[in-house]
Amino acid sequence: MRSRNLLLLVSAFVLISCSGRSADARLVPEETFVRLYADVLVVREESLLRGAGAVGPSLPDSLSRVYGIEGADFDYTLKAYQADLTKWKHLHEKVVQRLELLQQEMASKRVHR
Repeated sequence: MRSRNLLLLVSAFVLISCSGRSADARLVPEETFVRLYADVLVVREESLLRGAGAVGPSLPDSLSRVYGIEGADFDYTLKAYQADLTKWKHLHEKVVQRLELLQQEMASKRVHR
């Protein structure tokens, strides 16, 4: 009887453990995160320019809906990049490239008006 209870307890623990998402599943794919993080930075700067005060590098609800990313997954991915200086630098290089591309697209639209 005791071994049966132990088996049930271990089985329940394994099922509960397996039902949660793994750490890798929480990471937002790099390409998506680059676009998302660039957008977060733009929203943050626009907020500062409007005098709305400083907004931290958190995920606004509007961007969460657009990208289908939960705030907790955004925070988890951000912390993963921040924990590795090489990855953090690589992320920022890609974000700068993304922002430059957006700037070129906006300039092109102004010229064609």
